[in-house]
Amino acid sequence: MLYAKAMALTGRVQGINAFVELGALKVDTRSRRVFRGGDFLPLPPKEYEMLLFLIQNKGRVYSREQLLIRFWGYDFDGNERVVDNHIKKLRKAMGSCGCTIETVRKFGYRLSVINDGLQPKEI
Repeated sequence: MLYAKAMALTGRVQGINAFVELGALKVDTRSRRVFRGGDFLPLPPKEYEMLLFLIQNKGRVYSREQLLIRFWGYDFDGNERVVDNHIKKLRKAMGSCGCTIETVRKFGYRLSVINDGLQPKEI
């Protein structure tokens, strides 16, 4: 969490763009709000962070362990299935948006674009 706060502050100082878009999803990184096709998509903080990370790393595969360490920390004492549950909720919230979170069998997850013409862009 401290890392995310430091990155947010650094981003403001460096003037990082406020919006990241992929398909019908638009993420406002300043207000930490997500929109799908113009409609507000309420996400809990952990799911927001995971979605933004996956959008920013579109196409890269991340294992459950990598996601656990990134979002829950090395000292997380729970079940690694917590990642699966959050991914399931994200998929449901995303609906039809031009991109999907794919399961890469025996490894993990990646965010993929359904329509190849849609690339993430910052505005």
